[in-house]
Amino acid sequence: MTPHQELTNTDVRRRLEFCNWIRQPRNFHYKILFSDESTFKSDSSVSTHNYWAQENPHWFREIDHQRVWKINVWCGIIDRHIVGPFFFEENLTGVQYANFIKNDLQLLLENIPLQLRQIMWFQQDGCPAHTSSP
Repeated sequence: MTPHQELTNTDVRRRLEFCNWIRQPRNFHYKILFSDESTFKSDSSVSTHNYWAQENPHWFREIDHQRVWKINVWCGIIDRHIVGPFFFEENLTGVQYANFIKNDLQLLLENIPLQLRQIMWFQQDGCPAHTSSP
């Protein structure tokens, strides 16, 4: 699957401005832990939680409706380091995600140099804010 994000006429200029901004000062973008999560289902549907175009003419799928399962996968990248993946085997809830941030993410970051962990910024993902109520 290759998702295609809809672009507007102003996107090229705005993206270039952002790229020039984020490189200052001292390559700030190398200090950001970029992350995202996605849900994969055995019926071949993939939820990216982002605003992707509805159709991709190069995507086809085979579906087995008898053994349907799904798994949520989180992954991150900082500088030249891949963080994760981490798998959530149930429906992802606010409580599970908070537990992941407080406990599991620390373990996933153990291979990242301490100096980088001390100055890094955490970028949640590319979609609107998630909410959760107890």
